[in-house]
Amino acid sequence: MKITRASLIELVKAVKGVTFASITYKTDESKSRTIAGKKTLQKEVTLNVTLNANYTAKVNRIIENKQDGTPDFESHQMKGKKFSFEGCRSIVENDKGEKMLYCFREHNAKSQTTYFFEGCVIPFEKAKERDLFAPSFFAEKKTVGRGEVEAENDFSVFTVGFDKIKRITIKGQEYYIED
Repeated sequence: MKITRASLIELVKAVKGVTFASITYKTDESKSRTIAGKKTLQKEVTLNVTLNANYTAKVNRIIENKQDGTPDFESHQMKGKKFSFEGCRSIVENDKGEKMLYCFREHNAKSQTTYFFEGCVIPFEKAKERDLFAPSFFAEKKTVGRGEVEAENDFSVFTVGFDKIKRITIKGQEYYIED
């Protein structure tokens, strides 16, 4: 089914409770080199995500249930972003008012990433050989919870602009975004 971006925001806003979704989006690779003010690589990513999850509660559940620790983690406030709607933990906006999907990805969830260089598909290894990734792409990363979550229980939290989303599947219904 085809929907507009405005309809996509309303669709996500209406989702109640923790919900699984699949998304496809296309954006600049933030950890690629910058030449003349532009990122050298873009990427198209398809992956499964969790919507409406509570970051603090998730970290504490992992610490308590999977790591036999004391669940006393408290998250910091998001920098430069805030939740857009009361009761909706899936939409945030930046200081410019641009709305983004706020979602979680389990570390073992499968994803498919296709890289683009100058508008053409480029294999990861070829992009690496051509030194198109910034060193930060390869830097060791802390796990979530400021390192309190062990690597095997890790997950990532990220945002993607609604203007970047090409497809989303929620509750078994697939939507293609057009604008």
